[in-house]
Amino acid sequence: MTPRWLPLESNPDVMNDYLAKLGVPASSKSAFVDVWGLDAEALQFIPRPVHALLLLFPVDAVAKGEPIGTVVETGSDASAVMPFYTKQTIANACGTIALVHALANAGIDLGGGPIHRIVTRLAPLTPMERAKALETDTELSKLHEESSLDGQTDAPPLEDEVDLHFIAFVHVGGKVWELDGSKAGPVLHGDAADNDAFVTAAAGVVQKFMARDPDATRFTVVALAAHEE
Repeated sequence: MTPRWLPLESNPDVMNDYLAKLGVPASSKSAFVDVWGLDAEALQFIPRPVHALLLLFPVDAVAKGEPIGTVVETGSDASAVMPFYTKQTIANACGTIALVHALANAGIDLGGGPIHRIVTRLAPLTPMERAKALETDTELSKLHEESSLDGQTDAPPLEDEVDLHFIAFVHVGGKVWELDGSKAGPVLHGDAADNDAFVTAAAGVVQKFMARDPDATRFTVVALAAHEE
């Protein structure tokens, strides 16, 4: 039977508490912040460097139309610099999967706690083997449950179907990658020469997602970015 978790809220406070639970130290100098707009002026307010953008979106709306970007299955090009990527087999775990994707590709100090253990354990495995390993990770399951109950809104009943889905955008190998555990592999969205170019390009992809349901209010974006205590 497929494991099922409670959904995580798209809330920087919840996510930053989750980072602490995962053992991400202050020395990482990183935290989640709200992204208040996707135009050039609004994007300038996000502290640099930006390690990842996380998008929460309504699946039913974004599923309309042709796919955005190009899926690159792991191992299809041995010479390519690929991001860390895991499949998702746990229902409603997309928030945690997006956090793992963001942290594993951020190049920041992960400390010596749970997230360091998780990424180290998963590193030599295939994307599907990683997903199966996460199914039996009781420590991560417990931390996810604690964080899912910390939001401003009440978590829905465990058996409820949730239409909202988290994905992460990361900058690896000079390219913009969308990491969605429900896809066949990482999704390539082109080149980005530097961090500013990555932020602009990733925001542009988010805008394409949002254009499929311009009246929807269920899109939220947060960034894992530089943070000084």
